[in-house]
Amino acid sequence: MEQGTKARMLYVDALRGLTMFLVVYHHVIDKIFKDDILLDKALQSFRMPVFFFVSGFVAYKALEFWTGKNTLKRFVKKFRSQVIPTVIFFCAYFYFMRDSNPVLLFLEYGWRQYWFTIVLFEFFVIYFSVNYLTRNHPKANVAILVTLSVVSVMIYHGCKKGGLFCLYTDAYEFTRYFPFFIAGTLIRKCYDVVIKYLDKWAVIIAVIALFLLQVPAFDDFYHLPEKINNFITIWSIRVTGLVMVFGLFVKLRDFFTDSSKITKVMCYVGTRTLDIYLMHFFFISHLPILNLYLIKQYGVHLGRPSLIVVSALVVCACLAVSYIIRKSKFLGNLLFAAK
Repeated sequence: MEQGTKARMLYVDALRGLTMFLVVYHHVIDKIFKDDILLDKALQSFRMPVFFFVSGFVAYKALEFWTGKNTLKRFVKKFRSQVIPTVIFFCAYFYFMRDSNPVLLFLEYGWRQYWFTIVLFEFFVIYFSVNYLTRNHPKANVAILVTLSVVSVMIYHGCKKGGLFCLYTDAYEFTRYFPFFIAGTLIRKCYDVVIKYLDKWAVIIAVIALFLLQVPAFDDFYHLPEKINNFITIWSIRVTGLVMVFGLFVKLRDFFTDSSKITKVMCYVGTRTLDIYLMHFFFISHLPILNLYLIKQYGVHLGRPSLIVVSALVVCACLAVSYIIRKSKFLGNLLFAAK
């Protein structure tokens, strides 16, 4: 299996960079317009599934890797790179930007918009634990991971009304996206088989058609799946959106080369997703003041495309601050677990 090749990692990092930009773009849109047009909803339907899928894809390691020492080392590494920075930025954001007591706010509302890195850490904890416990049993490993994913799908919509456990662990988001993370690890494991299908334009076009056929359902995408048909529709939209985007990057993987400037930019963003995610909230906190200006100057429909530029500027600002912080060995290590 060619899972470690340079070209392959380039398109994966580029895809991760794209999804991080879409996360920032969505938050910018939400801050300014507070409503979504059809295109926004289409992007929302697959941006987080794709991001968690890619995270699982990159996280994959063969079962032979999972010794006790390696597993413990990876637990510590993920805690340092995801939990500690999240706590620091969470406290800084709500204390300085929202004039709130971070501790009291956490006790009442949980992690708020900083749920992402906490949930991702929880994914790694489950995945690492299962891999270590089943390191000598490949079939059991797959069976347990698939079973956990199915259970996650079955219970995810019941977690939203949960108690403190759901609030502090973001169990609703966990159960919502865990299957995509595990799917990424499993696809990486059997990549040679999967690529035979995704490397065909007929398959890609068919998946795109299936995704577009579900456009009328986008308006109700975030409604609770109280009926089984709504439940199926929501997962169908996410899965076809994921396959569509990942399939396109697989098919066009030869485009992502070391000599391509676009690839370099996308990959750089893809390798700094943690930095961008943790910091971009600081840069967009006062964006609502652009609302009236954009609508007055350009109207709603012309104002929205201009937010692509705003989002790009936010990403650039995050990267610039990240670069400065990482110049300090102490701060880089503390805030981003930089080596």
